[in-house]
Amino acid sequence: MIKLDSTTFIVSQIILGIIYAVTFLQVHRLYPYLGGTRVLSLAFLSASAARLLYILPDPLGIYLYLGNILALAAAALFYVAILRYFDSCRSSRAAWIVTGIAILPNLLSLALAALNIHVSDAYLLVLNILLIAAFFLLRSFAAAEFFRHSGQRKLLRVFGFFMATYAVYTVVFGILNPLIELSSRMSLLFGNVLFSALLGFFFLFLLGTEIIHHAERQSLLDPLTGKLNRRGIDQRLVEEIARAVRQGDIFSVALIDLDRFKSINDTFGHAAGDKALRLTADLLAHHTRVSDHIGRFGGDELIMILPSTRGHAAMLLAERICQAVLNAATDESLPLSLSIGVAQYEVTDTPELLLARADKALFRAKQDGRSCVRFEALSLPGVSLHPR
Repeated sequence: MIKLDSTTFIVSQIILGIIYAVTFLQVHRLYPYLGGTRVLSLAFLSASAARLLYILPDPLGIYLYLGNILALAAAALFYVAILRYFDSCRSSRAAWIVTGIAILPNLLSLALAALNIHVSDAYLLVLNILLIAAFFLLRSFAAAEFFRHSGQRKLLRVFGFFMATYAVYTVVFGILNPLIELSSRMSLLFGNVLFSALLGFFFLFLLGTEIIHHAERQSLLDPLTGKLNRRGIDQRLVEEIARAVRQGDIFSVALIDLDRFKSINDTFGHAAGDKALRLTADLLAHHTRVSDHIGRFGGDELIMILPSTRGHAAMLLAERICQAVLNAATDESLPLSLSIGVAQYEVTDTPELLLARADKALFRAKQDGRSCVRFEALSLPGVSLHPR
């Protein structure tokens, strides 16, 4: 039967910390876009090294002070990792100042221990208070950062509450640990192991959720242009119609065809055709708002979904884009122009009906000589609609 003493608990923390450090380093290698993973790995490694120093034979107390320094650095690195994960504009300066203030007396104690000079009990008490305060503040900073970015994400609020509880537990553990009997102290130490395990688990869960969300976002993008693919376009259209119905708003779509695209491929090669598509998609993004949606509808066709935009305004925008593409094509020595069909959402529309009207307008633009914009209104018996 395994005897659960303090050394057993600390060794389990060391092993778990190393596993987490290796795991987060591997996550960084596979998913470099996830901020903070490498710092997180360093934090768990530093914490494990600190715990190893705590259980080594230490007649002079040198390992104790070195362990304190590494543990403080680990707590600060956890906070830095959270800032980088959120790509926060907040500085980590306050965390490092708190860490530095707590590390300085440990460095002094380390030097005195190396010289075999004993310090007073009052000094050790002050040192312990500084350590407790530093760990409490650093974990409180982390909790505050989770709450600051939580918004409508309940998961981040849960992490915030966890870090706040961990901060409070730090104070309880630091105050009660030297004062209580061994059996009760083991319970506190088990709680510390549990918090350490949950800390790594929560970070893994958070990063795993972000990886899934990133994969979902990538599944909606066209790899050539970096804009929405057909699946993404269909999703945005459904969302935009739902928004228009809910808010009593309107929007327009513009279906865009690259004129004589096949001849560009045949004459200049497929690389030139790809370049023409990327150039056009980038120009669309440049001339539209952040709230607008750009996508590759298929082959040589692109689409703009323009929220809160009436047909007349959408036509004016399309005409400016046509001219911008002509100018850019001249600079790039490509025979490139656009034909654009515009349609405005009406209350009876489905995505299919709206796209069918835009496609009909695009067909008319091609029939009328290409390099132009046409609008297709909703056909109602005895009613003539125009872009407005």
